[in-house]
Parts: sequence; C-alpha cells; structure tokens
Amino acid sequence: MARPRRRTVDFGNFSLGAGTLALCAALLALSALARFGLAKELEVVPGAVLHGHLWQLVTSGFVEGGVTNILFTLLAVGVLGNALEGRWGTQRLVVNFLAYTAVGGVAWTLLGVAFSPLREVRYLGAWPAIAAFTVFYALEMPDRPIFAMFVLPLSGRQLIYFELFMIALVAVFDVWFHAVPPAAALAMAYALYAGGASPRRLVQRWRAWWLERRLKKRRLRVVEEITRPPQKDGSSKYLH
Repeated sequence: MARPRRRTVDFGNFSLGAGTLALCAALLALSALARFGLAKELEVVPGAVLHGHLWQLVTSGFVEGGVTNILFTLLAVGVLGNALEGRWGTQRLVVNFLAYTAVGGVAWTLLGVAFSPLREVRYLGAWPAIAAFTVFYALEMPDRPIFAMFVLPLSGRQLIYFELFMIALVAVFDVWFHAVPPAAALAMAYALYAGGASPRRLVQRWRAWWLERRLKKRRLRVVEEITRPPQKDGSSKYLH
C-alpha cells in the first residue's frame, strides 16, 4: 500500500506536516482579518448563509476570538493534525478539516432556521473540526498517549470521552446551542468512520442509486411503448 503524500517543515528536532502548518497559518491570518472588520463575512451567520454566503460554512473554522482561544486552537490542530497527517497525508487532512468545519456551520445554520432569534447570531471557531479530529485520533491511535489541556494524560481512546465531557459541560453550564456544531461534527465523524463508511463511499452509493433509478425509468418507458395498444387507424409505432 502506497504511503500517503506528506510534506514536512523541520523546526530543529521537531517536524510539522505542511498541511498542519498551512491550517495553523490560515487560522492566524483569518483571525487577524476578522479583527479588522471582516468578521461578518467570515463567521457563520444563518441568515447570511441562507442568502448565499456559503463560504462562511468553511471560513468560520479559521476565525478565533481572543489570544487564549487562538493559542489552544493552534496547539490542538498542531498536535492532532500533525499526528493524523502522518497517517493520512496532507490532502486528506485538509479536506477533513474543511468538511467537518462545514458540518458545524450547517448545524448552526439549521439552528438558525429552527429558532429565529439565532438567525443573525454568529458562530466561529475550529471546535467542530477539532472534535472530529479527536474521533479520528481515538480510533486510529487508541493507545497513543496525549496530554489533554496539556496537563491531563490520556490515551487516544480516552480522548473521545474527554471531548464528549467538554461538549456536555458547555451545553449544561454555558449556552446549550454553542455545543451543537462540535457535537454534530463529532457524531458524523464517528458514524462515518466507525461505521466503515467514508464520504467517497457515500457519494459512490448515491451515484449507484441514481443510475439504478434512471435505468428503471427507462425500462418502464420502453415497456410502456411496446405494450401500448394500436392506434385507431390500425397502425402501430413498431408494426407498419
């Protein structure tokens, strides 16, 4: 089996995957741009998404507010992303980050549709993608140690329970709907990954179903034409 493509950037005795480094750089750049008046264009606002601002579903994952949030996000992406990039390669890492950021954005938009007071409330942050990364890390490296919050030693298997605990903590003691995007991303990542599915396989299944349906319609149309009774003048489409 071919080894996934992964470029690295060396920092002395430590190397960082090019994809992980690019995600961290984008986080810093877009978070800085958001501070200069572009926040409304980069963060998810359900009302704006419904009016066609679909890029917000992805750009919201690269915007963090406050130095503490930025630092913790960079460290989480750096540790989890670098480990996963070593197994997946650069392309798969970046695609998954963008995809699960979009899952969180869609979940927030649906909340805005269901609860009109949230329609103009913004959502930002990479938590949905990080929540999905914890699932991948836990399932692919269950016995690999990691320090949650940089002080609590956990195995990869225990990391997913810690993530669930953090989501529940926000839902109970903070604002419950802030926990919905990461919970949605975590649930989808687990359903797809642990269930043996993948986005590519789901697309293939959808295409197979669509083609089968088209073929059935064509068969019905042919049978209908063949079994259609002769016209009044005694002629037939197939018999002359």
